Amino acid sequence: MLGYDYGLLLCILKNRNREKYKECIAALEKKVLDVRDDFGMWSEYYENDKQTNVRCRAWESAFNIEALIT
Repeated sequence: MLGYDYGLLLCILKNRNREKYKECIAALEKKVLDVRDDFGMWSEYYENDKQTNVRCRAWESAFNIEALIT
């Protein structure tokens, strides 16, 4: 999985119908926050929600932060 996959899904659900998907949105927000590293950043790739390969990617981090605050 890519580091911004949960954030991408979160953005899609938030732009559809927040009320209808509020439980999914809450679960995804928790998941996005749970997969951060010790520095609060996101990795490029994940396998079973564990970081693999490149750590602390600016693109993935920016996308997930945007998904969380919009």
